[in-house]
Amino acid sequence: MDLKFICKNCGEVVSEKEMLKNDFVCKKCGKREGYLSEPVFFKN
Repeated sequence: MDLKFICKNCGEVVSEKEMLKNDFVCKKCGKREGYLSEPVFFKN
């Protein structure tokens, strides 16, 4: 299972790895609003 996080600003869903790589800045909206702290689980 993958940990996913949702951007508080635009709702873009990213992986934990991607979130850390982009230094918590959303690639889609370019804002650093933070991500929802509750991870969403997706079954692969």
